[in-house]
Amino acid sequence: MINVQKASRAELEKVDKAKLIEMYVDVVDQVQILAEVVAKQSETIQALQDKVAKDSQNSSKPPSSDGLKKKPRTQSLRQKSGRKVGGQPGHEGN
Repeated sequence: MINVQKASRAELEKVDKAKLIEMYVDVVDQVQILAEVVAKQSETIQALQDKVAKDSQNSSKPPSSDGLKKKPRTQSLRQKSGRKVGGQPGHEGN
């Protein structure tokens, strides 16, 4: 890659058109190369995230490969009714 340094507008106005076109083409090439690198890195990151997310519940891996971390219990989706617990008032319980 070419090391491109930032130039001020006044400096760029002094440069001839052929040099500006050459600089523009170099910058476009660098942007394309960097876009390819970012795309490859994104694919690698996604593959690694997918690999980490797999366990014995969602793949064919054995449960022993899950490690020592326990999975959290699923919480009930039922909501409290607001009633008191227990039997009817006045009932002796027999």
